[in-house]
Amino acid sequence: MADSPAVDTARIAQLERRLNDDPGSRAFVELARLYHEEGRHGEAARLCADGVRRHPGYLSARVLLGRIYFDMGFLEEARETMEFVLERAPDNLVARRVIAEIFLATGNRDAALERYRALLAFKPEDASARERIAEIERLPTPEGTRTAAGRSALATPTLAEIYMQQGMPAEAARLYREILEVDPSNTEALDRLAAIERGTVPPIGPHRAVRNRKVEALSAWLRAIRAG
Repeated sequence: MADSPAVDTARIAQLERRLNDDPGSRAFVELARLYHEEGRHGEAARLCADGVRRHPGYLSARVLLGRIYFDMGFLEEARETMEFVLERAPDNLVARRVIAEIFLATGNRDAALERYRALLAFKPEDASARERIAEIERLPTPEGTRTAAGRSALATPTLAEIYMQQGMPAEAARLYREILEVDPSNTEALDRLAAIERGTVPPIGPHRAVRNRKVEALSAWLRAIRAG
């Protein structure tokens, strides 16, 4: 597996000092991006949300916030954030792409295709969007994505990996099993489930309770933002 890119700790410290001296600085965007790249998603989300409240018209910051929410699995918050951006900047391709992936993650294949095709209307030469459309078109139709028992609409590899990142392999394994009930030849799901069952993925460790409390606290914080 390729090494993760080096984190610019000196730059992070410099930006943190700048924001301490001037909380209204737009430097929060770069710092939130660096936190995000480092995997400090909760800190990135809090910093970016606070910055957006100070600078409500700063659409680039909202796009970053939407991407952070998406990576954390807060799909509704990500969708609302990106829809806000598109109301003011319909040609923002990052926002369009993230919304399409949100629809796909929640099992709405047709809406995801519609969003990607709308993206191509703004940028017909976008090869990655064309490739993604072809990939989605090869997926099972909505009628074929449920077993008789009723597969969860959120049983996707993306959400399974979010569970892994949050230190919950049992939940990830459950989602992979649901995926395999519908698509037994899914090699990605087979490999990941086998790795979880062999215990060759990073163990949960003794800090799972602390991690879960952080996730729960962040969820409460997001609900408070939406209610405010």
